[in-house]
Amino acid sequence: MFTLNALGWITPACARSRPPRPTPEVKKMRFRVPFVATLLLTSLPIDPSLAVTAIVKDAGAVQLGNTVYRLDGIDAPAIDQLCTDEHADVWTCGIEARDQLAKLIGDKPIHCDDIGVDPTAKKRRLGVCKVEGDPTSLSQLLVERGYALNVEASASGRFQPDEGAAKDSRVGLWRGCFVAPHDFRRGRKDGPLLGAACPADREQQIRDALFPQRSPNAGKLQYQGQIRSARPRHRRHRHLPFAGLPQLPRLNQSGSLVLLRRGCAGSRLPPGL
Repeated sequence: MFTLNALGWITPACARSRPPRPTPEVKKMRFRVPFVATLLLTSLPIDPSLAVTAIVKDAGAVQLGNTVYRLDGIDAPAIDQLCTDEHADVWTCGIEARDQLAKLIGDKPIHCDDIGVDPTAKKRRLGVCKVEGDPTSLSQLLVERGYALNVEASASGRFQPDEGAAKDSRVGLWRGCFVAPHDFRRGRKDGPLLGAACPADREQQIRDALFPQRSPNAGKLQYQGQIRSARPRHRRHRHLPFAGLPQLPRLNQSGSLVLLRRGCAGSRLPPGL
């Protein structure tokens, strides 16, 4: 269907229903509004009182959004801490403690009550963290299962009964022999030995197992296998715990220190990684 316009030209009827073309200013606004909305959403801080999904950093720290909380009132093993079990075998208790915390949380959201700056790390916060629907804090649950120690100065002894019960039941770290996590982090090889399997006649062998000699080229447990990148001139390194240990030690029945199993130090990563 055609019509005559004011100039006498014949134009199709559909031409009159077409909307006007957007101006350059309108086009800019179309892209600017979603960008500003995204920026506002990503910059808004997460309310710690709201339950959100957590990232487990180690046995004593979780991350909610951009904030890392250290669980208040406990001393939990670092990722690279070693312990011995009831059979004098060395085991990676730091990794096991982290995995236990991850199991306690599961896929459920948690919330943390912020109680201030962590005095040991200014970029972290101290928090009393709980799984949604559970009135017991994660700190207390870890102490109950024997994967963390009570800290008197921070917890005012509120987890002392839980620690005593875990010690008597020989669960978690208490089933073998270990040093307090804060002593391990500071490298105190003469720190008190804790646990149910710390025979006095093997004290030095146990300490050698808990603080093994690392390769001088390993640095701070640095894995030296090179990873291919898009720019081959730059080299990146993967950091893995126990990379400096050629083998994990253990104590045999005679009290001698032997090597338990071969580690991953010196091995190359598969091609393509």
